[in-house]
Amino acid sequence: MHEEEEEDHHKTDSLGNTIIKPPHHKPDLSLVPPSLNVNDLPPEILIQIFTNLDPICLNTLRLVCKKWNYVINDRETWMKSFQLKFNIPMTSSTFPSISHSSNWMNEYFTRLHVIKNWKRGNSVHKIYQMINNEQRYNDVTLVDFNMNKILIYDKKFNNISIGNLSDGKNQSYIPGSSHGFQTNILCCDINWNYLVTGLKNGEIHLKNLYTSTSVSQRSSVLKFNTGDDDGNSPIMSLLMSNEVIISGSYNGVLRIWNLQGSKLKEIAIGEVIYNISSDFKKYVIINTDRTVIVLDYQTGDIFERFELGFIIGEEESEEETTGPIHYDVLIKHKNKMDVDYGSQQVIISYKSIIKAFNFVTHGERQLHLPQDVEILESHFQTATTNKFINRNTNLVGRDGLLYGNLLSDGSIIVWNVRDESTTIIPMIKIYPELNHKKYSNGINNAIVRHGLLEITSFSFTGSIIAVGGFNGLTNLYDVYSGKFLREISIKFPKRFPFMHDSLVPITSIKLNPNQLDNNGIIICGDTVQYFEFGEIKQKQQQQQQQTNKQLNNGSQNKNEHKKKIRDGIEDYDHQQYEMRKHHELLDKYNGTTYEDEEEEYMMALAISESLHNSSRDTSTISSLGSPLTSNNDDDMMMINGLDEEEVDEELKRVLQLSLIEH
Repeated sequence: MHEEEEEDHHKTDSLGNTIIKPPHHKPDLSLVPPSLNVNDLPPEILIQIFTNLDPICLNTLRLVCKKWNYVINDRETWMKSFQLKFNIPMTSSTFPSISHSSNWMNEYFTRLHVIKNWKRGNSVHKIYQMINNEQRYNDVTLVDFNMNKILIYDKKFNNISIGNLSDGKNQSYIPGSSHGFQTNILCCDINWNYLVTGLKNGEIHLKNLYTSTSVSQRSSVLKFNTGDDDGNSPIMSLLMSNEVIISGSYNGVLRIWNLQGSKLKEIAIGEVIYNISSDFKKYVIINTDRTVIVLDYQTGDIFERFELGFIIGEEESEEETTGPIHYDVLIKHKNKMDVDYGSQQVIISYKSIIKAFNFVTHGERQLHLPQDVEILESHFQTATTNKFINRNTNLVGRDGLLYGNLLSDGSIIVWNVRDESTTIIPMIKIYPELNHKKYSNGINNAIVRHGLLEITSFSFTGSIIAVGGFNGLTNLYDVYSGKFLREISIKFPKRFPFMHDSLVPITSIKLNPNQLDNNGIIICGDTVQYFEFGEIKQKQQQQQQQTNKQLNNGSQNKNEHKKKIRDGIEDYDHQQYEMRKHHELLDKYNGTTYEDEEEEYMMALAISESLHNSSRDTSTISSLGSPLTSNNDDDMMMINGLDEEEVDEELKRVLQLSLIEH
């Protein structure tokens, strides 16, 4: 054994040189450091690793072991993965859920599908005009995508137009009163049932839209009894629900009314009331010229009071010290107030200042813009009403909510109201470019000549932002990255000449609150442009419901259905009778039942005359739904689906004789 080991350690190569190998020794395992694997890393490190992976990979990797499943199911892992995938800012702790689901994979595929439809989906556009809106004033626009309805209200002339949202059909018109009366309207609120208006002389008028027509409008208007003590104080703000109306006057009196015009409650605030908001359950929130006040809806007691830090309308009031107060000017230059009851926050936008007050935690966030930049338009993202009332933190992204501001420098900023930051941090600031020159050189030159801002309106959801300019031009951008996706408008046809010859701004863009459906409208003057991209699930469901309704009609429509069935049977019997007659004539026509050639020839003449009188076209004759041409001998002739090779030669000869006769 020893000799074999010596031979193994002393071998020679091809040149005869001796190769000496060291003796083989087994390693000492006690001296080797222990091996490490990925599971030895702490969960915090694993989260950082997994967040760089695609959500699909995460869904697969969570099946590897219990530890990986625990780490991947952590909200922070998915949140950071989504931030990388969809360009959501890393500083954001929340984002709006499109799928309204707590399943991250469901949210992932839903987002991909929605963005794909917006970007590459087949488009459908319909353009129509709203009747009796020649002045093209659109102060309030209501849309209902579920019921396919649109309502446009003109505050200056108090006119209302209602019609189908998708095509403008079935329009109705509710005219206002005299022109002198309408100039007194300072504020209004409207729903599908009622219109309430507040006047300079302190009057409140309620119009029932169901009973209002051009004939009966006087009987449908109810004038509230505001009382002699405060009857002359202008109404600065109104808010209406299905049951009550809340009004705020210039001298600082807040009132709650029922729809019959009876006063339910009166609260003296003592400051000019500019805006009112309420959930009609627990809170009534107002902003005066100096403060934000939160009241108890049931008792009227004040919960909280926040100082704005500035005075609204101060400059306008100073200019009017030597003369009468122009209340309409104060209304025009007042601030914008929006309330997110889901996170208990009040958002105030005024000139170059944005503030957010939390009326539960007493927190305050703000954003000061450069002094030469002012806020032109502000509003929440498009969403269902329930989203602003209730918040479900179990949803993907913890049910975030976006808010946008259009600025005078031509930019749009978007920030998250429900983000857990101490200051307002815009997650994106974009400068949209609208190529009006592509539509018309004249329109583009007019914008440049008058120094107008190209952007006139915008609207956005949890995934996209639509930006509109003049004469219908509207572009689509990603709400997180600001990347241009597509143009969602089309050029107006020639039957709208004023859209080519004059400058008409887009007054409003409405998107479907159901963010799974990619459709909406663009309102430009008295015209409406409806658009949709990809498949609209809501429309498919409505069509299915319509079909089911037709198939499952109740006893009230039985007689109508029986009549339709009888009519159908009669039509079918008549068609069968005519078919048998035609077959009998064709049998005779083919010469199987005629005794001589003269009788066959006479029948051919009769048939030819009948066909000639019915069609008045000798180039094409229709027999039993099949065309029969007889321009020349080489033409194709069809009778009962037979081609030329199967047509009897005798029949061709008879047809030629009949044409010669004519």
